[in-house]
Amino acid sequence: KALRDLAIMFCRWQRSLPRVAKLRLAAARPLQTYAANPALWQADADVAAYGRCLESRESDPGAFRAAAAQLRRREDLPADLRASAGRSLASEAFRTAAGLAGALALDPRAPWPAMQHDEAVRMAEEAQ
Repeated sequence: KALRDLAIMFCRWQRSLPRVAKLRLAAARPLQTYAANPALWQADADVAAYGRCLESRESDPGAFRAAAAQLRRREDLPADLRASAGRSLASEAFRTAAGLAGALALDPRAPWPAMQHDEAVRMAEEAQ
């Protein structure tokens, strides 16, 4: 019985090792944020491209959406930077959807403008 209890304890200890290792690694690595040190992250090619596209998002919203989506996919970047890119991406998508919905002219005598409606709905869904 003592040997069996020892074996059970050993198995439980072995299963806890990966969790303990992750906790030690997280404690050893300080929390890094973009806001704390922007210069450190601005040298990254994707971050620099996002910054350029952010400035010109009015003139080229497609490039901005692509750059923001790329930034959000990068797990190695700080969470606050990825979250900011996500908020900007959602804002841009909602703005585009609102513009498309505002341009949607409904005439009760005309056929339903399915293509314009579908595009407005697609942009609203993308913003979510």
